[in-house]
Amino acid sequence: MIDNIDISRRKILSTTTALLGTVALGKIATSYAAPSDSNDMFQKGMPMDITIFVFDDVTAMDAIGPYEALRRLPDARIRFAGISKGPISTGGQSLQLIATHAIRDVTRTDLLLIPGGGPDGLKAMMANAEFHEWVRHINSGTRWTTSVCSGALLLGTAGLLKGLQASTHWRSKNFLPKFGATYSEQRITTSGKIISAAGVSAAIDMGIHLCALIAGDQIARAVQLAMEYRPKPPFTVGAPEQEPELVNIVEHVLRT
Repeated sequence: MIDNIDISRRKILSTTTALLGTVALGKIATSYAAPSDSNDMFQKGMPMDITIFVFDDVTAMDAIGPYEALRRLPDARIRFAGISKGPISTGGQSLQLIATHAIRDVTRTDLLLIPGGGPDGLKAMMANAEFHEWVRHINSGTRWTTSVCSGALLLGTAGLLKGLQASTHWRSKNFLPKFGATYSEQRITTSGKIISAAGVSAAIDMGIHLCALIAGDQIARAVQLAMEYRPKPPFTVGAPEQEPELVNIVEHVLRT
């Protein structure tokens, strides 16, 4: 009888400990268990304002990759902003995203993310003075201003990369010096509050990296687990200079 009671007590204690652990994890998630040097707003569980800019000819994965990671954070508020509200055609034209806000209605954000896109979309944005002015204004109040792939060129056009290192897609690297920037071969490059990621597949890496900055490594690791992000590509492909035949296919056969 005593043994049975003892076993029951151990079961109750074990169950209670597990429950408390679950509750504690919930509190950590809600209050953002951020590193000690993070902004108080994350530690106090205040909403994190995230703005992802989208434009016609945008590369869908550049925007959706980080979104899929960041949306899992408790209290994250994410909006897609375009030059105007409404449908946005992605590269290839068969998939559309929706800009829920026009940039004129977005006056501040904690995190700004600029994805890359096809040549036509990039040229249009690089020539859009309203966009440049908005990026500079928003950047003045962000915690982080970020880009994925050729989105780095849009940050450069707005004057935000001068004197900095930046990651971008290897096909875009030769444009960076025009903006006073130096190409980084790193998958993710941090230059102060400017964070840039390499080509399209680095979008997910960027999203998880940002989760760690916002909420701490434990939550970011949980996000990675929730996404079941365990990359195991079917082929091993080297750097562009090591794969001249593949570069030729990329340049002349594949759609941009």
